[in-house]
Amino acid sequence: MIFIIAGTYREYRDWCIKNHYMTQAVYVDNPSRLKGYDQPHGKFVGTWYERDDIYVILNLLKIAGSIDDELYEALYRLAIGYKASKMDIERWRVKME
Repeated sequence: MIFIIAGTYREYRDWCIKNHYMTQAVYVDNPSRLKGYDQPHGKFVGTWYERDDIYVILNLLKIAGSIDDELYEALYRLAIGYKASKMDIERWRVKME
């Protein structure tokens, strides 16, 4: 089983079709989907960093031993960087295209 953390269900579905994982993949639609698994493994797909619950998911993966401190920090910084730049864009009223 492989867990897919994607920004949207469509990104998950498109990734599964492209990579032939339809029966083995689980869409992480909320953080509780990861609970109870010992070191769940998977992929970050598409706009995963835009999810409102991404920090909870990253914390669960770290606690479960799926990601080490270095990867956790890198993923956390990516998500924070995206959210900070989006706030700057909204602040200056520049539209993202």
